[in-house]
Amino acid sequence: DVVVQVMGNVRTRGADLTADETELLALLTCLRHRTEIHIGLVHESIAPERAKKTVENRVSRLRGRLGVGSDGRDLLPEASSGRNGRSHYLVSPLVLTDVDLLEHRYHTADTLGSTDALTVLRDGLELMEGPLFRARKGFDGWPQSEGVVVSMTAIVQSYATRLIGLAVDVDDIALVIRTTATAGRVLDNPLSEFPMRQAEQAYADACGDTDLLASVE
Repeated sequence: DVVVQVMGNVRTRGADLTADETELLALLTCLRHRTEIHIGLVHESIAPERAKKTVENRVSRLRGRLGVGSDGRDLLPEASSGRNGRSHYLVSPLVLTDVDLLEHRYHTADTLGSTDALTVLRDGLELMEGPLFRARKGFDGWPQSEGVVVSMTAIVQSYATRLIGLAVDVDDIALVIRTTATAGRVLDNPLSEFPMRQAEQAYADACGDTDLLASVE
């Protein structure tokens, strides 16, 4: 129902949210499988200088803005009781990030033959619009401190390396170049790009293609 785009300019699809609401939804969505999300974590992550009640009000407003999903349930339900009696937030599975969609394509490709897998992965390149968490406001610390960037980087690396391997198998030089360039815009770091650049270089050396060799130099 709602997609939070974090590759490239951060925004939402399926919901019209402010910048603050978008960051709050991104936090709740990105961390839901990593840790128990309680109000203290939300407060420290997005507005430590504000009163905790202000953050609670933001969550309530976001709940109202998101409303009910296609399954008839709130996309952002009321907080539930967690460990030690501390309430925590859960986001509907109908709210995803673009990296979640990318990861789904990656796992789907593992169940397919090479031709269909290549198509599924190639089409997913359209999701990779730019560096992770590019925004004019917010996203100053929690994507790094909570390990989100590291996790998403690993997904993009694996995705690109897998697609390069499939492209190499069918000698699709253009797709090899496109994949490394597109994923490189997301990773935006030579060390992070190394695994796929290494795969690209190995193919360039093996086939001796001058255009490809020039692109990886």
